[in-house]
Amino acid sequence: MNSITAADRFATCVTTYDAARGTAQLSSEIMERLVEMHEIKIGRAADLCRRLGVLADMSPTMFLITLRLGSGNVDAVRRSFSEMAEHRGLTRQALHFEWSHEVAKVSMIFPELAQLMADYRQSTDEPERGDEEDGR
Repeated sequence: MNSITAADRFATCVTTYDAARGTAQLSSEIMERLVEMHEIKIGRAADLCRRLGVLADMSPTMFLITLRLGSGNVDAVRRSFSEMAEHRGLTRQALHFEWSHEVAKVSMIFPELAQLMADYRQSTDEPERGDEEDGR
């Protein structure tokens, strides 16, 4: 018979509590920043939360890319289609079509961010086009 001792229960509770505490701390920091945003301009924090929620529902991938881009990490946007094609097993053209479709979703919610994504994407694609022209 497998029984759980009081020590086992305590260890499980402590582990769960530690993980929850870390998540709670992170959530608290996010909430604090949203309060700051609200105090600077009433309604902005709520608007941001709504817009991010809609984007998360429409495209979980673009939601994550938006969060990364918003935190200053442009790597997900700047990766070349050739790099992405290698990892996903798709052609560059298929990835370009998929990317365009996903950025259109962002454009409905964050038009200014979609334009920034397009600009980053274009600056990343330019060397690829140059490489293709050099290979002729």
